Amino acid sequence: MAVALAELQQRVRDGLPGSANPCFCVALSGGLDSSVLLHALAALRSQIPDMKLRAVHVDHGLQAASTDWAQHCQTMCKDLNVELSVLSVEVTDTKLFGPEAAARNARYAAMARVLLPGETLLLAHHQDDQAETYWLQLMRGGGVHGLSGMPVTAALGAGKVLRPLLTSRRGDLQAYAEAAGIQWVEDPTNADAAFDRNFVRHQLLPVVKQRWPEAVPAMARSARYAAEAAELTEALAAIDATGVWDDCSAGISELLRLPELRQRNLLRHLIRRAGLPVPPEARLLEIWNSLLFAAADAQPRVRWRGGFAARYRDRLFLLPSSADSNPGAAAFGLERNAAVSGKLWQAGEATSHVSFRETEGQGLDPSLLQWPLQLRFRQGGERLRPQGAAHSRSLKNLMQERGVLPWRRNALPLFYSGNTLVAVGGMWLASEYCVAAGEPGLMPVWESAFQLCHPTRESG
Repeated sequence: MAVALAELQQRVRDGLPGSANPCFCVALSGGLDSSVLLHALAALRSQIPDMKLRAVHVDHGLQAASTDWAQHCQTMCKDLNVELSVLSVEVTDTKLFGPEAAARNARYAAMARVLLPGETLLLAHHQDDQAETYWLQLMRGGGVHGLSGMPVTAALGAGKVLRPLLTSRRGDLQAYAEAAGIQWVEDPTNADAAFDRNFVRHQLLPVVKQRWPEAVPAMARSARYAAEAAELTEALAAIDATGVWDDCSAGISELLRLPELRQRNLLRHLIRRAGLPVPPEARLLEIWNSLLFAAADAQPRVRWRGGFAARYRDRLFLLPSSADSNPGAAAFGLERNAAVSGKLWQAGEATSHVSFRETEGQGLDPSLLQWPLQLRFRQGGERLRPQGAAHSRSLKNLMQERGVLPWRRNALPLFYSGNTLVAVGGMWLASEYCVAAGEPGLMPVWESAFQLCHPTRESG
């Protein structure tokens, strides 16, 4: 018994980084796997100098017994002298992502928010979990990135994630728990074969292992090979991206100079690099066919869950769905004090901020403005005479000339004094409302998380 405990503790220690003053936070569900991981780490404190250890429990509120599970974790942490944080989350988007993925997304987002700078979040996934993930990805037609399964380590929030038990089997963890007298909770949904992972765990893999007893380590090994292949494809794509990519867009002419397979490999890489979920294969082919080979003056878009691709002026843009949020007919008043201090508004998932910077000899003349100003959005047909221009221009024409990205045009805030358009974002001011030289003025400022203009045409 003592040997089993020491062996698994040594595996955990071997899987930990060798940095000085290590800070670890265990994701503790109260189940078998995470309880064993926390127990082993608590036992290792005397062997690892200056190690800081705490735990976090996420309560999804999806089970009637979830409060009891949180209490169980508190009791366990108290017995082990480990600090515990209990986080309550609301699981949304179950229809969009499915219940398992939605709960996972909520859980990781909550843990990322509380992770300290440089801290390592330890997850208790083991070899059997990796085999299940490999099989699920295989059934979904996953490529090398999907088949690589769960990485040993990855960035998360201000710190990173580490899975030190990926070489251990579920049976090893249960033997440890029984030897150490660990009590754990059982989530009844883990036995529900309606969930894909449970079906693989309880019905499919037992049959596979009857024929191939070493199937689990074999699949984990294949996942490792897939991870190596994925790393090589990423390295090649990073080379191909040089001179092609600039934070959120790629030069289409440059991309098309690559061989076809490398074009598609680079496209997947750039989507991941933009922080977006990789779309299904059909959507990728649609991007490749309808955007890369569109007419030079075309502006097609392809959307998928969480992102969209758009072509504009020989560049391919890859952006989150929120970059195309449309505020519609929303309008609100802006008092002078509020305008100077700033005002936030929400358009879909995107947040923008408007304010006025106090200036001298430039900007709008506050004495000519009718307060409160009205902040509105495009309806079509708007015109103004920009400062320094002899004639009025249509807003549509001004934006085309300036290279304002088509999906950002409806998000530009329009400032009205009464029924007169006096400013468009921080880009154009109506000449007849501009302040005289040496007089105090107000300069509109619009801040958004997303790029506004085409990179080769943007001006200050």
